[in-house]
Amino acid sequence: MRMRACGARGTDRMASAALVEALIRLDDGEWGEWRGVNGGRQPRKLTQPQLAQLLRPFRIRPKTIWPAHRQAGDTSSRGYMRSQFVAAWDAYCSPGDTQPQPSKIIRLPRL
Repeated sequence: MRMRACGARGTDRMASAALVEALIRLDDGEWGEWRGVNGGRQPRKLTQPQLAQLLRPFRIRPKTIWPAHRQAGDTSSRGYMRSQFVAAWDAYCSPGDTQPQPSKIIRLPRL
C-alpha cells in the first residue's frame, strides 16, 4: 500500500484524523468495520487511538506535524510523516507497488 493516502494527496505528512478517514474510504480494507486486533469486537470505524496502537509495534508513533507550506494562522495537529513508514515498508512490503487483488474470502454472517 505504501501509504497511498499520502501519495494521492502529494504530501509527505498526514494528520491522524485524515489518515483514518482515508483508510476507512479504501475499498480494499475493512477499516470501516474494524473489529479490533483479534476480530472479536463489534464492528465500528477505526479510530485514531486504534491506529496508533496498530502502528506502535513498528515504532511508528504520532507526532506534532505542521502543514507543509505553513502560513500565518495555520495550526499543528497530531499525525505521521511519510518517512516514519519507510523502514516498515522496506521490511514488510514487496519492493514494487503491486495492485491489490480481489479478496477470495467469503464472509459468513455471525450468529
